Amino acid sequence: MKPRWYFSLLILWTALGVLLGGCQLPALPFEKSLPVESGDLLLEDDFVNPRSGWDTWENDLSTAAYLEGGLVLNIREPGMDYISRAHKKFADVDARVSAVKLSGTDDNDFGLVCRYQNAENFYGFLISSDGYAGIIKVKEGVRELISGDTMQYSELIQQGGEGNQLRMICLGSSLALFVNDTIILLTEDSDFTEGDVGVIAGGMQPPGVEVFFDDFKVYQP
Repeated sequence: MKPRWYFSLLILWTALGVLLGGCQLPALPFEKSLPVESGDLLLEDDFVNPRSGWDTWENDLSTAAYLEGGLVLNIREPGMDYISRAHKKFADVDARVSAVKLSGTDDNDFGLVCRYQNAENFYGFLISSDGYAGIIKVKEGVRELISGDTMQYSELIQQGGEGNQLRMICLGSSLALFVNDTIILLTEDSDFTEGDVGVIAGGMQPPGVEVFFDDFKVYQP
């Protein structure tokens, strides 16, 4: 495990890169603590096959569906996040997905989930269509922002209906969020050590947001 000063230095270096124009940084040099060779592809889904196993549903408040080669979450209930899971179990993951808001409010959040135990226990890696990002922990139903005091604004996030490439690394207690190939948030938490992966979306006011996810991949970090 790297010492805390190492991660503080990495965050400062990341901030400098953003100030200098959002230059790309190298991948995090996490220690490889598991016997699986780094970079092994553990899961891949382009959502072409509607029987690939992800959660789908439709009700008055939300919909999750395979649609036109992607997985679409349509959330009509304000102030609520909904998750579609792959129904797999992993410990450490390096996961990526492309995401774009199709319609609805920019006051939203969407992204990736790791170490999902159930709807009341998981980590979420979120951005919004108005340019903010955060890493959350939901434990026993209580949602906590663990990446800082507030959601952080980043010019690296494409806003409105523009697409973004999202990436999360969950390795030991280290949790990192990348947007468009650049790390923007890094924190530590050890409450959850394994669980499912998935995608998440929700909207605030006015209610209603529809997000399209595609090219979901999970690698061994």
